[in-house]
Amino acid sequence: MTISAGKRLSARDRLLAASDELFYTEGIHSVGIDRVLERANVAKGSLYYNFTGGKDELVEAYLDNRHGVWKATVEAGVSKQTDPAQRILAVFDTLGELLRSRTTAAAHS
Repeated sequence: MTISAGKRLSARDRLLAASDELFYTEGIHSVGIDRVLERANVAKGSLYYNFTGGKDELVEAYLDNRHGVWKATVEAGVSKQTDPAQRILAVFDTLGELLRSRTTAAAHS
């Protein structure tokens, strides 16, 4: 999820997009909240307005979103197959595509 200059995202969405970029590429413990705020271009008050638990709640939302995206992607890959054996293989094929796309994106950022 890249923070774009096109349609203006809400502060919450910008925080989630920034955390997705930074936490995924550098690790949750390596990224301080000030870097997330800077990347999202929001004030600290916006963080606590949207995530009253601060970084811990932001991390929880980040992980929930990441899981949701991965789950939906795998389910979509599996649903394209009708043969039971191909459905099982589709799980691994889809996960491989997800990992390759994130690794490629991280290498170019």
